[in-house]
Formats: sequence, structure tokens, C-alpha cells
Amino acid sequence: MLKNYVTVALRTLKRNAGYSSINIIGLAAGLACCILIYLFVNLELSYDHFHSKHDRIYRVAIDITQSGQTRALAWSSPPLAEALVTDFPSVEQAVRIHQQSGTVRQGDRQFVENIYFADSTFFRVFDFALQRGDPQTALLGPGRVVMTKEQANRFFGSEDPLHKTITTADGTVLEVTGILSEIPVNSHFHPEIVASFSTLPGERFQQWGGMNLWTYIVLDKQADAEAVEARFPDFIKNELGETWAGLMTLHLQPLTSIYFESDRLPEIGPTGNRNTVYIFSAIGLIVLLIACINFVNLATAQSIRRSREVGIRKVLGVHRGQLIRQFLGESVLLTLLAMVMALAVAQLLLPAFGNITGYELSNDELFRVDLLFSLLGAAIFAGVVSGSYPAFVLSHFNPSEVLSGKLNWRRTGQNRKPSKSLFRRGLVFVQFVITTVLLIGTAVVGEQLDVLARVLQLVPPALLPGAELPRAVRPAAVGSEFQEV
Repeated sequence: MLKNYVTVALRTLKRNAGYSSINIIGLAAGLACCILIYLFVNLELSYDHFHSKHDRIYRVAIDITQSGQTRALAWSSPPLAEALVTDFPSVEQAVRIHQQSGTVRQGDRQFVENIYFADSTFFRVFDFALQRGDPQTALLGPGRVVMTKEQANRFFGSEDPLHKTITTADGTVLEVTGILSEIPVNSHFHPEIVASFSTLPGERFQQWGGMNLWTYIVLDKQADAEAVEARFPDFIKNELGETWAGLMTLHLQPLTSIYFESDRLPEIGPTGNRNTVYIFSAIGLIVLLIACINFVNLATAQSIRRSREVGIRKVLGVHRGQLIRQFLGESVLLTLLAMVMALAVAQLLLPAFGNITGYELSNDELFRVDLLFSLLGAAIFAGVVSGSYPAFVLSHFNPSEVLSGKLNWRRTGQNRKPSKSLFRRGLVFVQFVITTVLLIGTAVVGEQLDVLARVLQLVPPALLPGAELPRAVRPAAVGSEFQEV
């Protein structure tokens, strides 16, 4: 029976090649847009989830209250990490990260780079893999550095980069002890060059008041972050005294919340906007809705032409259930073909998608099992929904009315006029309304972006956000007023 359904469906598609092509292409275009939007949304929502301890990693942030004003800092004090590991048994690991920008020399060549300085526990906290080198010792001791393969190629070309050296602007020589694997795009910071923290001058990173780095900790599996935070006031009082306890407040930021929810300064990397995810998700659903409405309209229009076929098949003894399965099967077959075409279109558009969003994706992301199953479910659902109206309506027709030509006519007095489907007209109306709203919205946003670009051209670079890192805050001595440096 199934073979017969498939055979009839294929014959119908072949006999109506024009209709089938238009329907498949329209639905494929909508599905391709949804696939690309799904990839974007999925990446945005999965920031930092690739770390195996992502649910136990926290960044220690500080609020400084002075003269009635509170500064929310992502930076913290250098001695904080060691003190937390010592005083809090629930803190398994801690790592400090400091960033410096400057000239890096290799031989006669010079490069301007961002270098992250991190403790040797860097690879125990984060799951940044090394292609070459030992993560346990790569950052152990001064004068050590790891970098991505791309950076190694820039510095050393085709030479083996291990144990080669680079020199920073202040004359510090760094030996390459490891090659980092490619940093995942959904990481809230991208450390392409990481040097050992012990390379930095010690006197600058020993004062509690020097807010100049980021501190990350890993809590054990039984620890409660809120309980740890509740002990912070007493911790500050014991370490720094009553005055500091009234000025400083410590907070634990979950690693996976930093990208969307953190608005502290300075951030270690660019942050996102959850509203953007909501907007793109809504656009994806709207595009899919338009494609499905178009699919339903075309399927309904085509099915009415097959009313005589339905009448003949009923006369020959075909049951209504068989007709319903036949129409639903044809509709699902169309959506599955559209799904295959949509995957091909999405694959072709991946480079352009990367240019727009900044995410460089491979085919592995596109053909992930979870995405394919979601797409398969969406295709089957769309096929069932779009095929339900013609399936249940046509299968209910009376064979005598169909074959006598009275199906699509209604009597008004002595005249007969064509019947009009409120359902189909309603779908067309909704489709045009949604499309018009999307076009107007796109035009308005485009105009706003053009205005913003023209305004930014008039603003001096020094006044632009991110042009200069915020100044660190530290006290002249423990318990005194804060000074800005």
C-alpha cells in the first residue's frame, strides 16, 4: 500500500511539474532562511557551553561604592584569586587573566597584538585545547606563551613554532610552548596569544587596590554559589578591614551569563543582546509561516482541480481514509524535497552568512544531527498541516456532486455563481500583511543604520565607546580614599 501511495504521489508531482516546482522552491527558500537563523540563534544561546565545567565556572566581579556612586567592574584585584582558594574550600580552581595590547617582535618583523596573561591553571578552568604542548606545564613559569596556529603562521611561517621566541614591546622574551586549537566562535573571549602570568612584574600585581585583571573560579559540584556570595562581606572585612567592607561588594557571575547579561567594565570581550536573539527568532518563525501559507494556498488550489479524480476513485471503492493518507503523503513528500533543497541552499549561503554575522561556520554545524532532526520534524509538520485542508475537505466530497459538476457552485435564486473560500482569502490576507510589515520594518531599520553610520563619522575616535579602557581604581593605602590611575 505504501509503495502505491509513493508511486501515485510521484506521478502527480511529475504531471504537475510547474506547480510542484513553485511549491518546493517557495518552501525551500523559507526553510533555508530558518536554518540560517537557527544556526545564528543556537550559537548566540550556547556561548561558553562548550566548557565541561561551564555550570560551575564563575567570574568574580566587584562593585565599588564611593561618594554615593557605584561602579560595576568586571575587573578584580590580583591577590583575590589566591585568597579565595585559600579561604573557601568550595573553590576548586582560580585563574587570573590580564590583557595587554602592544607591539610584538619576531626577528625583524613587528606585529600589534593583544596578549592575554594567565595563570598555569588556565587550561584546568577552561577547555581551550592544545594541538601541541602539555596544558599542565605550557604556562608554568615565566617567559612562556601559547598561541593559535594562525598566529604561529604569522610569526614563523612554515617553521616549527615550538620553542621559538617572540619579544614584547618592553623587551620580554616569550618562548612558544604550545599551539592552541581554534577558539570556538561561541566563546565570550578569544585568547589567540596567552602568556604565563608569572612573566608580569610582581610588584604591579600584588596590591588589593589594583583592579586590573579578570578572576575566574571553579566551584566544586556540591557548592552553592549563593552561599559562597553570602560569605563575601566577612571575607572582605577579614582581608581588608571595615573600611573596605563598606566600599567593596563581590559578586559571582555565572560564566554562561556573561555574554548576554553582563554590562560591567571593562569586559574581556564583546557582549551580545538577547533582544537580537528574540527578534531573529521571531523573523525566522514569520518567514516560515509565510512559506507555509504560500504552500497551503498552492496545495489547496491544486487539490480543487483534482476533485474529479477524487470522485472517480470514490466510485471505484477507495475509502476516505485512503484518500486522506494519499493527500497527506503527497504533501509530506513535497516538504521533504523542499527540506533537501533548503539544506543545499543554506550550504551555499554559509559564506555570506558568516560575513553578515561574523560567525564562520563549517558544514559540520549545518549537518548536525540535532539540526537535521529538528528540520525533519518541521518539514513533516508543515507537510501535515498544509495537506490537512485538501485531504479532509476533498475526501469528504460526494462523488455524485463532483462528477455532475455541482461541487464548486452554489445556487443564488436561479443563477449559479462560483463559491469563494474564506479560508484561502484569509490566508492570502495574512500573508500580505506579514510581508508588508517585514518590508516596512526592514526599510526603517536600514534608514536608522545609515543615520547612525553618518553620525559616527562625525564623532572623534577618542569619544567612541571602547576607544580607551576605563581607568583602574585603587586606594593609596588600605582603608584610604580611592584614587584613579
